[in-house]
Amino acid sequence: MAQGSETARVNAIWDRVARVYDKRISFFERRLFQGGREWVCSRARGKTLEIAVGTGRNLGLYGDGVELTGIELSEEMLARARDRAVRLGVGADLRRGDAQSLDHVTREPLDHLRREGFAIDELERLKWGIVDRVSATKPS
Repeated sequence: MAQGSETARVNAIWDRVARVYDKRISFFERRLFQGGREWVCSRARGKTLEIAVGTGRNLGLYGDGVELTGIELSEEMLARARDRAVRLGVGADLRRGDAQSLDHVTREPLDHLRREGFAIDELERLKWGIVDRVSATKPS
């Protein structure tokens, strides 16, 4: 299967599950990863890039002073993230994008990723579908 058609297939799956994602993942988070989102987001500082922002479940968990850019492949998931941002009063820059091609993301957050030692090459090696959530920040 060509990369483009695989990306389209994955996108279609996330578009279909978007309406039930929060309810379904909540069960697993309570049972297996309780406090995981809170722990990760509490460590973010400054300009932060969240790859695969999904429905925006993390949006209310980032602390003051975090300038969030979030990208998401699925338009349906992204629409829910944007709605959540409005409801929470969070000023995040939420964009449609593919984690396999970060060219659409401003150079500044990517520079922070490189400076902080996060391996962009590793994101390339792992590809979409394996990399679910990645947060990277510039320390204050």
